[in-house]
This record gives sequence, C-alpha cells and structure tokens, in this order.
Amino acid sequence: MSPIQNNLCVGVYVDVANIYMNGGQRMQYDVLREFACRDGAEPIRLNAYVTYDAERASDDEEYRKGASSFHAALRDLGYKVIVKELHWYIDDEGNRI
Repeated sequence: MSPIQNNLCVGVYVDVANIYMNGGQRMQYDVLREFACRDGAEPIRLNAYVTYDAERASDDEEYRKGASSFHAALRDLGYKVIVKELHWYIDDEGNRI
C-alpha cells in the first residue's frame, strides 16, 4: 500500500513580539514549524515579524548582538524575518510611550 499523497500547503505567520510579551520567551519556533507541517504539509511561507529598537541598539551592544543572533536563528529555521522598527511617542507629559 502506498502512502497517502498530501497536497496540503501551510503558511505560518508569527507575531514574535506579541508571543514574547504574553509569556513566550522560550517559544520553540522549530516545534511550531513541525506542528504546522505535521501530516506531510508543505510550508510555503514561514514569516516571523519581529520588532527592533534602533535607538536602544545604538546604546546597548548586548541588545544589538542578541537581536541579531535571534534573527539569525529564526532564519536558520527557515523563517523569513520581517523587522519592524519600534516608534516611540511622547505623551502630553513628556513621557516616552
């Protein structure tokens, strides 16, 4: 008996910042990919949307290296990394939000 041919295609779109802010600091993106591609599904798109604070990166080398390393790890897992730069706003009282 031949295996069932599966023409399933999947797309995975990950809002990394949202996952991180809601307790996903240790998210296993490889497991997410495996789960999405279970039963022989073919990944046609793996997008990871990440935020990047350029202002902080200019002052904090550890943040800059960590972000770069994290983005590279996502790419190594097959994700296309889409970087969205943070925009800070000043409220009426002069606080950065």
